[in-house]
Amino acid sequence: MLKKVRQFNQYVTKNEIDGILDNLMEYNDLHNTITSIQNVAKQFFDIDLDADCIPQPTAIDEMTAKLKQWKNNLSNLRDWYHWCDYSSQAVDMGLDAAIAAIESGNVNTDTFAKEFFKTFFRALAMRKIAENPHLRIFEGIMFDAVVTHYRELAEKFRLLSQKELYARLAAQVPRVTDNVSNNSEIGLLNRNISNGGRGLALRDLFASIPTLMPRLCPCMLMSPMSVAQFLDLNSDQFDLVIFDEASQMPTSESVGA
Repeated sequence: MLKKVRQFNQYVTKNEIDGILDNLMEYNDLHNTITSIQNVAKQFFDIDLDADCIPQPTAIDEMTAKLKQWKNNLSNLRDWYHWCDYSSQAVDMGLDAAIAAIESGNVNTDTFAKEFFKTFFRALAMRKIAENPHLRIFEGIMFDAVVTHYRELAEKFRLLSQKELYARLAAQVPRVTDNVSNNSEIGLLNRNISNGGRGLALRDLFASIPTLMPRLCPCMLMSPMSVAQFLDLNSDQFDLVIFDEASQMPTSESVGA
């Protein structure tokens, strides 16, 4: 034993060995006690103590304060246990920052879930965009320019379609000349226009010009009552009927049209 001790101190005498051994045994006991205290401080209070050192008064005060806090909040122990369980699972999933933010008390827990998912889905969207070559080169200004150009073309096409439709309908209107026969449909219509429509009801007039009527008026705006008054049921003048505000139209009033 003396030989082993002299590896550390060559001046040790044989008479000092017993005292050194006693000191070592006492130190070992103290070391084990301190280690136990450190483990308890870390496990239950999350306090890191200096190795082989008895806890300082500040650490003792901190642990004492926590004990008092736990004692005063025993009714919340169940909720705290669940929080520790859930937060541990969250940390394992890589959500350390979220747990730290909640435990800091600097966030509004009422809106935290919505804010978290908003941030999460935004990050997920940004990752998806980065992975897709088409989305990655997307430029909002260029896209808006394409949309604007499309709207301009659509408006031009709409106006052009109106003019085209007008031209086609106008081309179907027959020319009226001075030598038109009075017995023709055009002559019959001219005669009734000149005399103000006296002597011939509109229903009979419409029935008398079955060929000319669709060419002059391919579309007519009428009420169900007007349809019943002016159109003959036996004539096939229209191929489509559109009811405006159909949900407000009683079926009995629409059957005729």
